[in-house]
Amino acid sequence: MKNPNSKGKVVILAHGYKGNSEQMPGITKDYYDMGYDVLKPDARGHGMSEGDYIGYGWHDRKDYVDWIDFLINEKKENTIFLHGFSMGAATVLMTSGENLPKEVKGMIADSGYTTVKAELSHQLKYLYHLPAFPLMEVTSVITKIRAGYTFEEASALESVKKNKLPLFIIHGDQDELVPTEMGTEIYQAASSEKDLWIVKGVGHTEAYTVAEEEYKRRLQNFLDRSIRK
Repeated sequence: MKNPNSKGKVVILAHGYKGNSEQMPGITKDYYDMGYDVLKPDARGHGMSEGDYIGYGWHDRKDYVDWIDFLINEKKENTIFLHGFSMGAATVLMTSGENLPKEVKGMIADSGYTTVKAELSHQLKYLYHLPAFPLMEVTSVITKIRAGYTFEEASALESVKKNKLPLFIIHGDQDELVPTEMGTEIYQAASSEKDLWIVKGVGHTEAYTVAEEEYKRRLQNFLDRSIRK
């Protein structure tokens, strides 16, 4: 989505599990109103993208490096932010550990999880009341065979330790799908300049809906501060 007033500023928005690029209309408009171009890719196995499995962000991080290169080389963008929700937040966090060009200025992660193993183990217990062992170990082996990676290596925690860019972590204190503690763990593991906003009375990815004006204000402050770095 090209903004005639962007002057080379762009955000890549990353949707959540089973989502697509048609989602996130509110934050899309906000970025546009702030003068940003907006790129909204469909993750692998979602929307119009190809792929027969959902990688929970691990392989998608490489795609985001390619999107960044595309924006710089083909679209001549000079100021790039990544902003993700849920699985998209984990994707952004995983991307943060890659060797990114200077045009990338910061990351915003709303309701992201620490590792694929930790999140799937939590979901087994929370949604299905099943123990993680031995199902997680067996499934991880199958994933290694079919997708080329294990649940253990797909880690946002390890990625943020290598990240050097400003990081804004947002999480609801009533999040039962991705526990609030995961947001705190990510914040503590991050070695770069970082902000943490735990939103009271808010569930999974609901911060924008419940506290829209404060969300926009904090986001604008983070963007402006990161650009000045």
